[in-house]
Amino acid sequence: MTDRSVLPTEEDLKQLPLGAIVAYAVRCARRVQPLYGRSAGTAELARHEAAIDEAICLAQKFCLSHEVSGAAYGAAYTARDAAHAAEAQDAARAAAAAARAAAYAFDIPQSAVYDHALYASRVATEAVDGALAAARAAGHDSAGAVADAARADLDRLLAQNRGTYPQLGEPLDPSENGPLGTLWPKGPPAWFAAKPAPRTKSH
Repeated sequence: MTDRSVLPTEEDLKQLPLGAIVAYAVRCARRVQPLYGRSAGTAELARHEAAIDEAICLAQKFCLSHEVSGAAYGAAYTARDAAHAAEAQDAARAAAAAARAAAYAFDIPQSAVYDHALYASRVATEAVDGALAAARAAGHDSAGAVADAARADLDRLLAQNRGTYPQLGEPLDPSENGPLGTLWPKGPPAWFAAKPAPRTKSH
């Protein structure tokens, strides 16, 4: 089992501006997104898969523009509903939880209720926890790859010096086409390599 202590913590993430923290959450969720469709086993699978993708896409869009639409809460809640619909399928539930965390991470800075700087880093760590749980529950020996990729993301984000916590920092493309590069520095697991291509923007 991967040692949780080797993963970026809330304190580690506070070395980054908020926009970069959201980008980190997006990438954690994107890595295990395919595990939902393969494990959920629900009659409404297509709707829930779309909800998860929408949550991740909206968070990704925020990283690029730092603008939030009225769909923020809806994206987080529909990803949560997708997690509940997975019932006993741990991999599916954890993958959906990672997507939900990505949506919450970009939504929280708009709220007057929370200490948004603290909460964004907290839900970003929930995203990597969800990603690790999804890989483990699916029965694949890929938790180590998820952990390595999460650490690589932090290292790259720190090296790019995109701003100072708790400010938003510079806009950032969190996709594989952006400056963070591949989601899997040491190569993707077999189940990820066979996934359909994700959407690049929300509708």
